[in-house]
Amino acid sequence: IEQLNILEGQQVKKGEVLAGLDRKSLAYAVKAAKARFIATKQDFDRASQLYSEKVISRAQLDSASSAHEIARAELGIRRKSLADSKLIAPFDGLVAKRYAEKKEHVSKGQPVLLLQAITGVDVEVQLPEHLVAKGGTDIIDRLQVRFDACPDQSFEANAMELGMESSKDTRTYALVITLSSPPEMNILPGM
Repeated sequence: IEQLNILEGQQVKKGEVLAGLDRKSLAYAVKAAKARFIATKQDFDRASQLYSEKVISRAQLDSASSAHEIARAELGIRRKSLADSKLIAPFDGLVAKRYAEKKEHVSKGQPVLLLQAITGVDVEVQLPEHLVAKGGTDIIDRLQVRFDACPDQSFEANAMELGMESSKDTRTYALVITLSSPPEMNILPGM
């Protein structure tokens, strides 16, 4: 990791660069792939001309065409690798956890940061079976949420998912609800 100037707890905006890898070798790989692409394009153009003059066989033309298509694909792969060398915030959020440090070697797929959305909150709760039995799915039409941090306030929420199978241990049904982040309260996971 070449660039990582983001701290835990820092708010970030969608599109902001959060981290970046060393781009030098990736940029050289793009240049090399572009040179191969141009060379194979010239070879293909020459082969096309020679084929139209009946100097080379169809197999030789097909070979030049295949080499050019492989070079095109390789160039695309190298450009994508270069573009993927920057970690861009996909949404406005809050950096909840930093898993890597500057100058650290990371592997493909290894987490670098945990980013949490701050525009809304998804909460999973367990509904007792007697509530589901008496109210059915109608009970999820009018939801109010309270948090231990602010027990005297309730917030309107909307149901996202209701599990249709109860937990064998607790005999409850999982309900995922979503609510807008209240302006007067900073809600974090685990609250």
